Amino acid sequence: MMKIMIWNCRGASSNHFCSLVLNYKRIHNFNVLAVVETRVSGLIADRVIGKLKFENSVRVEAVGRSGGIWLLWNGSKVDLKVLKTARHLIHVVFDEGGSCPWLCSFVYANPNDQLKRACFEDIKDLASTISLPWMIVGDFNEIMGAPEKRGGAPIDMRRCLRFNKWVQECGLNYLGSLGPKFTWRVAENRGYGRVFERLDRGFSNQSFRIQFPELSIRVLPRVKSDHHPLLADFMTKCDNGQKLVRPFRFEVAWTTHDSFADLLKTGWRSGSNFITTLDNLTLKLKDCNWEVFGSIFQRKKIVLARLGGVQKHLNGGHNSFLINLEKTLLKEYNQIL
Repeated sequence: MMKIMIWNCRGASSNHFCSLVLNYKRIHNFNVLAVVETRVSGLIADRVIGKLKFENSVRVEAVGRSGGIWLLWNGSKVDLKVLKTARHLIHVVFDEGGSCPWLCSFVYANPNDQLKRACFEDIKDLASTISLPWMIVGDFNEIMGAPEKRGGAPIDMRRCLRFNKWVQECGLNYLGSLGPKFTWRVAENRGYGRVFERLDRGFSNQSFRIQFPELSIRVLPRVKSDHHPLLADFMTKCDNGQKLVRPFRFEVAWTTHDSFADLLKTGWRSGSNFITTLDNLTLKLKDCNWEVFGSIFQRKKIVLARLGGVQKHLNGGHNSFLINLEKTLLKEYNQIL
């Protein structure tokens, strides 16, 4: 079954962006990736997208250092057709053959009020034409009520009511989520404390919910962005338990270990020819990965799980111990990358 990750990355040109996406992909095995607020375009975007190892992509270019939406997928596994692109959304249809086709819109509503209004009006017009099952997901830069914000200035109830009215007029229902309550956090500023809000979410019409009653949206641990990624998981049952055999991959983190240079020298000298030497070196590196590094992939997975738990508990209120633990875990995760 399908999995889709949606993430406001707050810029896709950083050194860590590709490593983060590939690690999320290894852990969660999603088929489709939507990235919003990429803040890059042109040749830089081409180069970054090429490193993410998807077969297909479409994008809405950023305007200067603002906005930008990328949609990436593997056409050999997902039957997806792009129906519309605009500054604030990419609208597609999925046709998996065995079920009714369904629609999905990936959204970035710019925080600028004028651009946001234009985005919502466009989506409202689109909603009036839709009869198929439809999910819309992304960063809406709005909250639905007081429980969706903690810290900062008092909420503007008129904005909340206006957003709720728009949701109703589009015939949408909130899909809910699992994990941390808030999806966005701004750092402490001049002693005023942190602000938490739920800005990223998914909605659907009724026919989508009927077709996919077991769909869940998970809020994943937040790393390198002030937004948490979302994972839309259509899988209703666990896999058959068979372990996937993965090809050997060189991990850059190995080079940071004090004994790496010596391991490389001894491993390279151990074979009688190039192929044998390479095979022996591969075995030594695999052993080193488990024995010395405790498996880099497993460490990443464990740190992310702990980070997700800490961030979920931080939604409940200020806790100095958890704030320091979050910083420690983020530092550890960045070292593993």
